Amino acid sequence: MLSSDSSIRTVTSAYAYCSGLYYMKIRQIGAGHIKDAMNHGYVIETRGKNKGQRKYASPCTQERIKSMCNLMFDYALERNLVLTNPARAFKIDKLLREIEQKAKKKKPFSPSDVELLWEYHEMIPFADIVLIGIYSGFRPQELVLLRTENVFLDEGYIIGGIKTSNGIDRMVPIHPKIKELVAFRYQQATELYHSEFLLNIPYGSSFKPFTYDTYESRFHNVMDALNLVGFTPHCTRHTFTSQAEMCGLRERAIKLIMGHSLKGDVTDYHYKHTRHKYLYDQICKIEFGKGEDDNEGSDS
Repeated sequence: MLSSDSSIRTVTSAYAYCSGLYYMKIRQIGAGHIKDAMNHGYVIETRGKNKGQRKYASPCTQERIKSMCNLMFDYALERNLVLTNPARAFKIDKLLREIEQKAKKKKPFSPSDVELLWEYHEMIPFADIVLIGIYSGFRPQELVLLRTENVFLDEGYIIGGIKTSNGIDRMVPIHPKIKELVAFRYQQATELYHSEFLLNIPYGSSFKPFTYDTYESRFHNVMDALNLVGFTPHCTRHTFTSQAEMCGLRERAIKLIMGHSLKGDVTDYHYKHTRHKYLYDQICKIEFGKGEDDNEGSDS
């Protein structure tokens, strides 16, 4: 059984690329069929400039398809529906994935890029979400999983995060520049959509929460609309890191906000109020001044 709504959405999204397997009996499916689904499966874009065109699985989506098939055939094997698990008979070609990732080298948004996002954020759909990512340091996967119950507008922080023990459910202060953007999304989610998730997307006469795939698609729509070239969704987090270092945030504050390990740091931030005040004061230092377009930084 899947443990959360986000897991269900992830599997549903991956399964959409596997139409070639839909009408096959499970005993007929072999490793080659699964590889074909990963390498040649596609969905049809329903929105944006690529509406009606085929969208093939990215390396990240291919991994999700593989993981989904691993679990499906494990389940079938336990119930004697198959004799072996073909999904576990091969590994994803890591070399190809590394080549693609290198081709998409992360880079930070420059101050002029950020200024452009602010200038057009009310006119270009979902540009506000890119800004929220830049000023919060959340990973794209973390942004789409943020729940309204963990957004504390009056207190000025959000609880969220995934992956490591330091990253899960961490406190991230809301930078003053994006407070209105977060408030708008919160009001939209709670009053219009009655959604438990902060970020939602219109879907016909209703709505659906963002998934990573929908976020990635809308992110690239924003980049295309503003003619911003060479950026990937993770560049927002990279930008936060770079600007935090440039603006003089303390290393421990950056680690706490981004969910990095605090090895060797014995400072006691157990009390919520103490931690929030410290982190809020630190994050307020982040500004994007003109004439700093050559900034570089590190990420993780």
